[in-house]
Amino acid sequence: MRKLITVTMAAAMSASLLAGCSGGTAATQAEETAAETAVTEEETAAAEESSSAAETQAEEKEPYTETTVDLGVGVMQVYDFGNIKVHAYESLDAIDDESYLIESESGLTALEAPGFKDNNSELAAYIESLGKPVTSVLLAYHPAGAEVYGADAEYIATANAQAAQQDGGSVKGLIDGFVQSFGEDYDGTIPEVTRVIEPGTIELNGVEYVVTDDADGFDLVIPEINTVFTHMVGSDVHNIMPSIEAIDALIAQMQSYVDADYTLILSSHYVPETIEAAKTKLAYAEKMKELAETETTEEDFIAAAKEAFPDYSGENYLQMTAAGLYQN
Repeated sequence: MRKLITVTMAAAMSASLLAGCSGGTAATQAEETAAETAVTEEETAAAEESSSAAETQAEEKEPYTETTVDLGVGVMQVYDFGNIKVHAYESLDAIDDESYLIESESGLTALEAPGFKDNNSELAAYIESLGKPVTSVLLAYHPAGAEVYGADAEYIATANAQAAQQDGGSVKGLIDGFVQSFGEDYDGTIPEVTRVIEPGTIELNGVEYVVTDDADGFDLVIPEINTVFTHMVGSDVHNIMPSIEAIDALIAQMQSYVDADYTLILSSHYVPETIEAAKTKLAYAEKMKELAETETTEEDFIAAAKEAFPDYSGENYLQMTAAGLYQN
């Protein structure tokens, strides 16, 4: 009897131990499952956070949307910043003119004008399609044909720009030359400046512009969209730099653009560019200064510049630079 009881008790104890072990295993598995769930939730949250950060970063890198409209003669690129749109008109003419419409809720401000008559007709039709008036025209460097913007617009320039556009001025001389070269296709009409402005800040159609004077024109910054305008940049085009001082001036200008980290760079002879163009042009100017200081003749300088920048256009600009640097 005692032996049977002992066996029975042993069996009961064994069952109890097995039950305890089974319960421990289940608890362990539950803990492991919970831990795995927590890790999965953390990974999901981290992935969502990373995706959100990437989207935010992308939005920060792309403050505008860009669309392109082929108008037939020229091409219009539209940079939509939300409250402000920049309509950049690439004329595709013989002198690579680029002009702009700055659109806000209240109207259009024009900057520069294409000089060829077929471009002017096309631009007039495009402006009409926007359904907003051109109230102000900034005549910075290219005033020829600007009457396309209408008699009711205010034509604005600095005193230096105004003088350059009148008889005896550098801009007027160039325009007269274009009329002779291109004949009736070119509109050499220069509108009368109706408002002379000082360097500093002005507001047109609710948009602020910071004006910087130049010898025969003026540059602009549009702070709200972190955009700058000047006469010539072009990341793969030679610049006219007829002296070491002119090269130094371009170096200083491009360095200031890099420091400001502008979103867009607008110019009168090239499509809008990003800040990478300023970095490229800075390196170009520094190399050109090095060549100007080491090459002894105009011919050697031109040859060295072509070797250093084989894909650059604007050879006539290169020749003008060399002529200035090596004049007797």
